[in-house]
Amino acid sequence: MGTEAASLLIDAETISGWQTIVDLMAEILGVPAGLIMRVAGDDIEVFVRSHTEGNPYHVGDKERLLGSGLYCEHVIKTRAPLHVADALADA
Repeated sequence: MGTEAASLLIDAETISGWQTIVDLMAEILGVPAGLIMRVAGDDIEVFVRSHTEGNPYHVGDKERLLGSGLYCEHVIKTRAPLHVADALADA
């Protein structure tokens, strides 16, 4: 992990606010999982997860960022918004 990622501390009040936003977003959109991801070195990890029923993700779950195929990787590489209407139908 790089020194920048290791030294980046987010206070509990901010995380609590993000939790509220992620939970509300998932509820309004009717999705099983809302996430805030964080890049840590060569990995990308779940930093905040919605408390929605059936959410399969847990805080700390991680993947190698490059070559992961995650939507986050595409957004980071292109630096552009990404809209996927139906993830189950998306190749």
